[in-house]
Amino acid sequence: MTKQHYLAIRQSNPSMLIYEKYKENYNAYKHGKMMSAQELLTFLPMWRNPQDILQSIIEEYDERFGVVQLFDRNGQLIKLL
Repeated sequence: MTKQHYLAIRQSNPSMLIYEKYKENYNAYKHGKMMSAQELLTFLPMWRNPQDILQSIIEEYDERFGVVQLFDRNGQLIKLL
């Protein structure tokens, strides 16, 4: 995944980052059949809180791509760079 692709997903549909991370780490030998995005997001709450997972994925990708967050003086996000 490129930085531009990551930022586009993060801004439009952040929950899909969970699926992107799943695809990145998928190993057919270990995991069997690859789940669809809908299947993964359906079964994920049985394992762990999806918001916690999403937050850790965002932190990892932000660090990997060197993402800078630009905020206004009120603490509102203006742009991701």
